[in-house]
Amino acid sequence: MRALTYDEWARSLDALPSYPFFCSPRYLAAWVRHHAPRGRVRAFSFHENADAWRLVALVETGTSRFGTVALTGAPEGGYGTAGVGRMHARWAEQALLSLRRHRIDCIEFVLGPREHAAPSSNGALEVGERAAWIVDLAGGAQCWLDRQVDKRVRRQLRICEHEGVVTTRHGIDGLDDFYALYERTVRQDTNRAPYSKAFLADLVTAGSPGQAIVYLTRHQDRTIAAGILLRGGSDALAWIGCFDKATPHLHGNLHRHYTVIRDLAADGVAAYNLGAAPNLPDVARFKQKLGATPQPYRIMIWRNPVLSRMRRLLRRSS
Repeated sequence: MRALTYDEWARSLDALPSYPFFCSPRYLAAWVRHHAPRGRVRAFSFHENADAWRLVALVETGTSRFGTVALTGAPEGGYGTAGVGRMHARWAEQALLSLRRHRIDCIEFVLGPREHAAPSSNGALEVGERAAWIVDLAGGAQCWLDRQVDKRVRRQLRICEHEGVVTTRHGIDGLDDFYALYERTVRQDTNRAPYSKAFLADLVTAGSPGQAIVYLTRHQDRTIAAGILLRGGSDALAWIGCFDKATPHLHGNLHRHYTVIRDLAADGVAAYNLGAAPNLPDVARFKQKLGATPQPYRIMIWRNPVLSRMRRLLRRSS
């Protein structure tokens, strides 16, 4: 493992045809600025040979007043690695374990769906698995529409067109409209606070590598669906999406994804990642309706056994 400077990190990603937006400097720097101001961003390279290497991007945050820290790649469950070439099956375990230090409380990597990791033989290492719902766009947008979705979806898209539903692509100019619907949706449906508008603005406006693109779906003058697409080269992920539940008959969320799929296919993108849906059967059904299929990805966590034992002893003595 070799620590990278900020410029080396950015250049490494710029040289790749595809990488997760979550391991970009713009995402992690914005995350630290708005969510962990005492934290810092770090990136490392792990080389197997000249044609096979990985970049690991992490946020370091404090976990106690005694100077212990956690390394997370990347916050909010985002994929924290990128690279090229075929690595050996235990590269991620070796990379993670090589970062261990006495004051590091835990280390977490989230590997992308195309990154395989062998089961660990290290007792301090946890390896969990989730599934991301991915739409295959290798055949283009028309192939997706003709072969990967059923006639009900095609009928609903015709309703959108008949009703005058329109989806448009935006930069910072679309953030106000997006945020108004997003904030209202989150506060109505969950106990979780929405991301701040300032954080999202940083993602949309910061320099390369990577892109955060706003999509707005409107009927007449009303925004009925909205979302943010994250791009790292040809890697495309639907990150935040929301829709107006008062207009289900207009199928605005479907039209938004349809427009994104057409744009991605026109750019030659071969896959559209709709993200995971753990314990969310309705969300999973919608992703399946779009022709997505589940593909596994791995979460690897190392917890410092010495610090864990010390905490248990302190709890017993208190």
